[in-house]
Order: sequence, then C-alpha cells, then structure tokens
Amino acid sequence: LQGPPAASLLDFLELRAQGNPFFVEQILKYLQEGRRLGLQTAGRTPGWALNSAREARLPIDLQGVLVARLDRLTQQVKEIVQTAAVLGREFEVRLLAEMLQGDDRLNEKVRKAAEEDIWAALSEIRYIFRHTMLREAAYSMQVEAQRLKLHTLALESLERLHAADLSLH
Repeated sequence: LQGPPAASLLDFLELRAQGNPFFVEQILKYLQEGRRLGLQTAGRTPGWALNSAREARLPIDLQGVLVARLDRLTQQVKEIVQTAAVLGREFEVRLLAEMLQGDDRLNEKVRKAAEEDIWAALSEIRYIFRHTMLREAAYSMQVEAQRLKLHTLALESLERLHAADLSLH
C-alpha cells in the first residue's frame, strides 16, 4: 500500500481473509487494481481504506478473487498465463515460445504478467507462478477442450525441443 492501512481496512481484511496471508495479499491487489482504495484522513486510524461500503463487495472466496484478478489482464497476457498454467507451477519460456510459435511479443507479455505479480522469474528462462492457487485459477478458467488442446501442444513442443534426448523429459 505504501502507507498504513486504516483500522476499517484491517477489520475488513481480517474478516474476509480469516488469517490467510496469501488471501490478504490477493484481496489487496484486487482492491488496488480496481481502484477501490483511497486515503482516509478521519477515523480512529488514518490510512488506506475502502472508498465506500459498495467497494466491500468481493468475490466470496479466494478462487473468485484470483479469477477476477486474472480477468483484468489484457486478453493477450491472459492467454499467455493460461497457456503457461498447462505447463505447471514452474515453466521455461522457451517451451512456452515453442508452443506459441510466431508470437513476437511473447517476452513482453511474460514481463507484463510478472509486473502484475502473476509469476516471478527464477532465472532468465524459468518462471514460477506466485502461488499454486493462482496457477490453478488460470488453469481452471479454460474449458476442458482448450486445456486438452494445450496439453497436446505442450507435449508436441516438448518433443520438438528435446528430440535429441527425450529420456530426461
């Protein structure tokens, strides 16, 4: 938040997240992305607070908050995230690039997803979803037929990339 939270926001987060730090973090990101927080100067503790009572309406569970955050991504970035979700919590960019041949802006989209705190770089070529539940939300947003298509594409891409020695993969 880059500043202290108001007591009302702390009460709200305690009630909604029930002590789960990851849920607190995701609720705050959801509220920030939706511009639902503002600085409050009055009250028992000044600081960041919900803009209004209407802002307190959130998806009912963590999965809903995660899906709502993913839905706010641009369509192109969301497609990259959903494709990467098929590869597991950790993935290599070159495998993703092999799956999405011809996407000249892939690295830019991967960086954008990192800026949106969807995943983090483990190295220049390997990324990890910030939390397994975030990856599962991206995975579950797709219809089964799309997931099957992406799994097939992932297998074919893996076989092409490692044709010389598939035994390790």
